[in-house]
Amino acid sequence: NIPDGTNFAKTQTRHYRGSLAMLDRATDYWNAEKVDLVLQLGDIIDGKCRTESDSEADLASVLSKLLRSNPALGFVHLIGNHELKNFNRAQLR
Repeated sequence: NIPDGTNFAKTQTRHYRGSLAMLDRATDYWNAEKVDLVLQLGDIIDGKCRTESDSEADLASVLSKLLRSNPALGFVHLIGNHELKNFNRAQLR
């Protein structure tokens, strides 16, 4: 829920605004294909959420969209460094 920005070197644009729509398309695809397992490899929110948005609301928004899918074997969630910029490990359990 933050404006588009750049990487730290300011050499690439990061398009945050389209991320939730892209996740909607991904979950629709997973549901259509009846995937067995979803591996979430971390960094589902950005480190900027802490200073420019509401980390808890942003994480809840992403997770609610992610959980629209129903993989037979469930999910595996990994914690990325961007989550750790917003929360401590205990908060992410």
